[in-house]
Amino acid sequence: MWQGFDSAGNPIQAVPLGYTLLSRSVILNGTTTYTVPLGCRAIFVECVGAGGAGGGVINAATNSGVGGGGGGGAYSNVWKVAPKLTAFTVAVGAGGTGISGATGNVGGDTTFDSASICTAKGGAGGVVDTIAVIHVGGAGGLGGLASGGVGDVKINGGPGSEGLALAAAQASSGNGGHSYYGFGGAGVKNATSVGTVGSLYGGGGSGAAAISGGAAQVGGAGANGVIVVWEYA
Repeated sequence: MWQGFDSAGNPIQAVPLGYTLLSRSVILNGTTTYTVPLGCRAIFVECVGAGGAGGGVINAATNSGVGGGGGGGAYSNVWKVAPKLTAFTVAVGAGGTGISGATGNVGGDTTFDSASICTAKGGAGGVVDTIAVIHVGGAGGLGGLASGGVGDVKINGGPGSEGLALAAAQASSGNGGHSYYGFGGAGVKNATSVGTVGSLYGGGGSGAAAISGGAAQVGGAGANGVIVVWEYA
């Protein structure tokens, strides 16, 4: 369905033969209703699940610690001719939240029409790091799984990466996983800090980091998902 991108980086939608692009609706958060506009004969629905939060770290008494990045949300799309004129129930997944000294929360699923028409799964949270001397930190969370989604085309979200601790003051937390419409948060390097949040839409949060003597930290939050509806006359 895609022709490419314009100079600002926005997607240019190809118009299927026999149809004219009428309008576009973007739904950014929460549970709401969507009604097909007057004169619309078909819709192309895109769903992106929310990103998972990065993993936190516990108090780093003498060594550094790094959480894994949260997974990016999955992508699903569907082409539907002659959609119903009554309202659809839709829900955009909320980004996973980080927890101090613990594994990050998963991102929420994004659904169109109570999951029956189009569903994109949220990403998993990055794993907390329990701190060792020199080590690979908490594992990255899996991206949202296409196999759990609903749609004509389904794509996995990108996985978060694991962190790496080399010395008491040298460490890099895991990057968040990317989604079809968003980027994961960049890992924290050689500092005691909360993780970086994922970018819209559906990017996973990065893991937190704590170098020697640092306090427990919270992983970066995942970004909310999104629903984009292309409406054709």
